Amino acid sequence: MTAQPTSAPTTFDEVFAALATPLRADAAANRDRILTAARDLFNQGDPEASLERIAEHAGVGVGTAYRRFPTREHLLLHLFAQELNRVLQTASDALLEPDPKRGFVEFCYAAVPAMHATSGLVGELLRERNDSQVLQAAKARVLPALERLIARVRAELQPGFEAMDLLVVLLMCEKPFTHACRFETRRWEPFMEIMLRGLVRDPADWSTALARGAQ
Repeated sequence: MTAQPTSAPTTFDEVFAALATPLRADAAANRDRILTAARDLFNQGDPEASLERIAEHAGVGVGTAYRRFPTREHLLLHLFAQELNRVLQTASDALLEPDPKRGFVEFCYAAVPAMHATSGLVGELLRERNDSQVLQAAKARVLPALERLIARVRAELQPGFEAMDLLVVLLMCEKPFTHACRFETRRWEPFMEIMLRGLVRDPADWSTALARGAQ
């Protein structure tokens, strides 16, 4: 029987905090190897991979995997939080762009691939947990970041456009991105441009930013 830590984080917020907590170098390396292995297996079409299978792929002992991630749900929560961190970092990077229009557009193009990485994890988590708590917790973190991006260009967007609207736009573009990946093409990007042109008041005034965003 594998030992399980008694203080393992079990909620999404606790997992988020755990990812930000410094670990010993060897513990951090093992955690990252396990998460990378899980991501690789999921991307290879094995979203139901067991912890034993993930540990084998990571090259670590099963006991090591269970000490770090007592349950498969626990691992999925960590992986989802890690991917969501990437979306939030993309938003933070966009806020540093001096040109608000360019920052907004570049975020949208960069966020879709990042959100694609979370979509399969959401399905697995909902099957494991059978509730929407993780979605509500993730939304509570994402929407303020989107609102900060919108605030810089609000006067140039369609009236009433809010953070939740942007999240819906990004999720809608994630579907074309999924199909484009299967055919190894970037043909999802015209869908994003159509969406962006529709939500700004004067598309011509955004032509430079839109051209840079698709690069």
